[in-house]
Amino acid sequence: MLFGPVKGTLLVSLSLSASSIIAYTIAQMIAAKKKFTLAALSPRAAVIDAAIGMRPPRTKLLLVTLLRLSPMMPFTFSNYLMGLTSLSPLVVFFGTLLGTVPTQLAYVTAGSLGRQALEGGLSMPPALAISGVVATVAAVMLVGQVAGSVSQKTLDGFQAHKRSVGCRGLHKLGCSV
Repeated sequence: MLFGPVKGTLLVSLSLSASSIIAYTIAQMIAAKKKFTLAALSPRAAVIDAAIGMRPPRTKLLLVTLLRLSPMMPFTFSNYLMGLTSLSPLVVFFGTLLGTVPTQLAYVTAGSLGRQALEGGLSMPPALAISGVVATVAAVMLVGQVAGSVSQKTLDGFQAHKRSVGCRGLHKLGCSV
């Protein structure tokens, strides 16, 4: 409210992006110290992450942006979870920045309209709600497409290889023995 809709939105989105990188880094540090990996949560998730890791940077950026636009994904949880993935900090930062601008613009604008918002006379524009739903569906479809490209045979091969070689060369997939 103090900075106006444009400066306020930029300030809040930059702050959210910085906090996402802090959580991402904390998750990476703790995971490294405890030798905890994404594969420990789910071997399938590790294989899907490896498949996402092979996609071009613009696809990864789109995925993070869509996840940030989605009202269904808990923000703080996803910050820490992204620290376990192969996503780069730059992709997380810029995806968060791009994905938070629309919702933060609505919040900052609501703040600058203070009295009207406090009286309940301000509602979410239907276009913003529809955008959130569309972003959620698009993110689910994108992850589903990548997950669909990972066959059960690949997952079984990952498990067998993990057992046979003691994870040499599989650290990117979150392997730890």
